[in-house]
Amino acid sequence: MALSGTLRDFGIAEIFQLIGQQQKTGILRLRDRDDEIEILFDSGAVVSADRSNRRDRHRLGSLLTRARLLQKDQLEQALKIQRKTGLKLGVLLVREGFVSQETLSEFIALQTRETIFQLFHWSRGSYEFETVPIEYDKALSPRFQAEHILLDGFRVIDEWPQIRRKVPSMGAIYKRRQAAEIVRSQMSATLMKVWDLVDGERMVEEIVALARLGEFETCKALAELIDMGLLAALPVKQSVMVKARNVAELLRDQALWAMLFVRLFTALVLIGLTLALFAGVYYTRLPHLSRAGPDGKVRRLTLDAVLGDFQLIRIDRALEVYRFETGRYPASLEKLLEQRLLTQNDLEYPFKAKFIYERHGEGYLLLPPRR
Repeated sequence: MALSGTLRDFGIAEIFQLIGQQQKTGILRLRDRDDEIEILFDSGAVVSADRSNRRDRHRLGSLLTRARLLQKDQLEQALKIQRKTGLKLGVLLVREGFVSQETLSEFIALQTRETIFQLFHWSRGSYEFETVPIEYDKALSPRFQAEHILLDGFRVIDEWPQIRRKVPSMGAIYKRRQAAEIVRSQMSATLMKVWDLVDGERMVEEIVALARLGEFETCKALAELIDMGLLAALPVKQSVMVKARNVAELLRDQALWAMLFVRLFTALVLIGLTLALFAGVYYTRLPHLSRAGPDGKVRRLTLDAVLGDFQLIRIDRALEVYRFETGRYPASLEKLLEQRLLTQNDLEYPFKAKFIYERHGEGYLLLPPRR
């Protein structure tokens, strides 16, 4: 069976219906400019859906980490192994014991459904179905009947506009209404799951990730809770403040890690210098510590210059945290001490003299001390 054409002549619904009714096995490829979706059918049932330019947040590893079921360092380790072996990420995650096979199957099914639902918004493009034998992991892959996918797809298209009017942004934040005394027995399992995730801090995007229901089902539940009078959106100003606080907390963590990195780097350099001196190698002969000056000549760097570069990063992070918390950069570096973002030693390390700092409008100038 060879089937090809444009979506204007033959829509998504007709394509799925034809493949499902005839219980065909093969590959359906759909293209729209630089976007391509490949769907595998087994006897008329969808068993896989892959998108060529899938956004990072829709990738399997990102879905699992945002749902807090996979640590970022575990994902990085699995991706490193994948680059060496060529094995599929899901297989590696299970093999390394990072996630269970049941969890992986759940998220592959979720990813497949989300990819297909995105396809129902396409109004143009081309398609090609090729009847060929397919290979897939039957233990991990979902199996969606074409007619069920069609019904769900039509429901998404029909209900999305109303849902979007109530939940207009993935960056919106909702809080529980204080006067709302809910009777949990009157709520479905889906509503209770979403209700429990609303805390006045999480954005809709975070709730979608943690609920593991998909974007449509989660937003639909939020809309129903709003209709029931149980949720209210935070005012724009308050929502921005919550987001800024979350970013500030992140930057504080990054500033802490930068400080620890500087300290660790210093210790390693000092250990290296000690070993080098014992070996009869003088500090001035350390390799690779050089930099081109303004005149193009290469000059050998001192240890202080190397450490000073890292300290500049440390101070820069602290300045950004201050800006997020106060709305502007400080008038002087001493203000960072008042906020406990830095210590007095940080302002002089490693030169024993203060860094040069000047605020200019919405920006600033930060340089090592003149020597």
